Formats: sequence, C-alpha cells, structure tokens
Amino acid sequence: ALSNIVFVPVANKIRLRAMEETLVLQLILEGVIDIMAGKTPHLIGMHLRGFQPAGGG
Repeated sequence: ALSNIVFVPVANKIRLRAMEETLVLQLILEGVIDIMAGKTPHLIGMHLRGFQPAGGG
C-alpha cells in the first residue's frame, strides 16, 4: 500500500545514515584511543584504514 511506497524507503535511508554515523563515531573513538596510547600517526592511519570497505570506499 501507500506506506510501503513512501515509508519503507524513508526508513531504509534513515537506517543507512544511522549506520554511517555510527561508523564515523567508531573511527573517532578508535583514533582518540590510539592517540592516548601514544601510537604514531602512521600506525593510527593504518589502524583506521582497516575500517574502510574492501573497495577502498
């Protein structure tokens, strides 16, 4: 019905944005933890690049 045409795509878009925001916050947290642990910028970069999708996204 109308709800499937309108609300399901909107809900999917909201869900995707929430997942993307969660990933960004996770990256920030991991970076701060690495900084506090005294890791070098090179090591931090390598660690955070591990969160990228396989295609390099």
